[in-house]
Amino acid sequence: MQEREHRFPANRRSGDKKSLSSVDAESIEIKLEIYKTLFEATSDAMMIADESTRILYVNPAFTNITGYTEQDVLGKTPKILSSGKQDIHFYRRMWRSITTNKRWQGEIWNKKKSGDIFPAWQTINVIGEEGKPAHYISVFSDISQIKKSQADLWTLAHYDSLTGLANRSLLEERIKQELATTIRFKIYGALFFLDLDNFKTINDSLGHKVGDLLLRQVADRLRRDLRDEDMIARLGGDEFVIVLSNLSYDKTIASNQLKVVAEKILDLLLMPYLLEGHELRVSVSIGITLFPNNGDTFDHLLKQADTAMYAAKNSGKNTYCFFHPDMQDKVNQRLQLEKELRNALVHDHLGLVYQPQFNFNQQLLGYEALVRWHHPEQGVISPQDFIPLAEETGLIAQIGSQVLTKACQQWVAWHRAGKNVPHISVNISPKQFSSPGFVDLVSGIVESTKVDPRHIILEITEGLIVQNVKGIIEKMHALKQLGLRFSIDDFGTGYSSLSYLTRLPIDQLKIDKTFVVNLGINDSDAVIVETIIGMSKHLKLDLIAEGVETWEQLEHLYRCGCDGFQGYYFSKPLDRDDI
Repeated sequence: MQEREHRFPANRRSGDKKSLSSVDAESIEIKLEIYKTLFEATSDAMMIADESTRILYVNPAFTNITGYTEQDVLGKTPKILSSGKQDIHFYRRMWRSITTNKRWQGEIWNKKKSGDIFPAWQTINVIGEEGKPAHYISVFSDISQIKKSQADLWTLAHYDSLTGLANRSLLEERIKQELATTIRFKIYGALFFLDLDNFKTINDSLGHKVGDLLLRQVADRLRRDLRDEDMIARLGGDEFVIVLSNLSYDKTIASNQLKVVAEKILDLLLMPYLLEGHELRVSVSIGITLFPNNGDTFDHLLKQADTAMYAAKNSGKNTYCFFHPDMQDKVNQRLQLEKELRNALVHDHLGLVYQPQFNFNQQLLGYEALVRWHHPEQGVISPQDFIPLAEETGLIAQIGSQVLTKACQQWVAWHRAGKNVPHISVNISPKQFSSPGFVDLVSGIVESTKVDPRHIILEITEGLIVQNVKGIIEKMHALKQLGLRFSIDDFGTGYSSLSYLTRLPIDQLKIDKTFVVNLGINDSDAVIVETIIGMSKHLKLDLIAEGVETWEQLEHLYRCGCDGFQGYYFSKPLDRDDI
């Protein structure tokens, strides 16, 4: 084999007959040595071809990248690297640039000796004089890793890492495409907004690991059973969105198609899940909106489907609901009410009324403090109209703090005025009671108002007890040490175990008015009331029956052993001045 320097000659003009000085010759030799080193040591593949594009020289990096040795390619054309991925128009553009600009640069797919194809960034330069090419020099590098990194970054930016589903960014791109398509071809598409029912309970009780496994299995089921052309995305948490395309040209037919899909999804996701040894059944609520409509945007459609999903939850969950403009009106009203409720908290528009509690001989046992919203324009707003909103928005903690403070202040005012009020009962929201700083909050209110805590009863619900029995009991004992007492409100309507009652430091049970109202009408309710009364007697607990409105109800309760009553038979809730 010839020496490398003989096969990589200096570029001298053949017509130059002048002898070079020794200095010039030495300079050229140095340059040749540098060029030779660069040619052999560079990590980029280099290939030199003659004017007929026959390969004359390749460097070691060419062999490393392509697998072709020098003997494999000498005398052949670069077509040996052709992958077949570029069409004839690609090569026409390439040669037009080479002919016109003496240079081409771009991304191309080449083929290795093994048959594997790879992306390359390639540059081709023409070396020649008087418009005639003498040599073509090509330099390229394997950019597979760069392309993979770019693809990984794109995946991270457009797909959910937990489920592998599309994320919000990719969903938005798809919706924009679908809107353009449906408008152009006048065919309907739809967006489903899915939210798992009671997912937070699973996370809180079984842990986030089980919650994540559930989300993955939900994603797998949806992927398996929906069409390939339908996009499934996860927005975060337990919220999923499905884009269904190519529905009917007729809105009624399209709606019927969506009903079938929605019912299929409900059945599919309600099937049992086996997660870390736990068998779970989880339902889903679905909101549906059709498109196109006038002025549709991604955010607009998502908002509509989200609104319909909440309507489905309010309808009992495990169902679906189509968006209707009336829903948006209700959402707007809710947002306005929330804004006004926040304003009411700032300007102290929330006040208390007090419903008396008596024994059979109409001796006063105490009062239950009930919150009322004194709206400057709408008058008094009932708690049933704003308390659920306060629970949803988290405002209930602030409301609860104000109510407890005002109730304590009122007892102190009555006491100083010489009025004997045995106790004031205050309802405590489960969210408020469960907050980490609740004990400190109550302690601070007791200290600041100078109330005698023995005359304050905190009413909690059965639903609170089952959430975290150990934690609830610890808080109750801490508050009992301050002197406060406890009542279980609406007893009999929840899910508390009777064994909890022996462990809880409670002082009173309240029979829910739903049982009282049916006394003398429904024998089952009468049995429940008698059971609650008997149980309270054995546990030595005080008892209050709510919702007493007639003499017959009062007499029945008294004969069964109940001696605490509250209801319109005695008095409606009263303002402090009316008391």
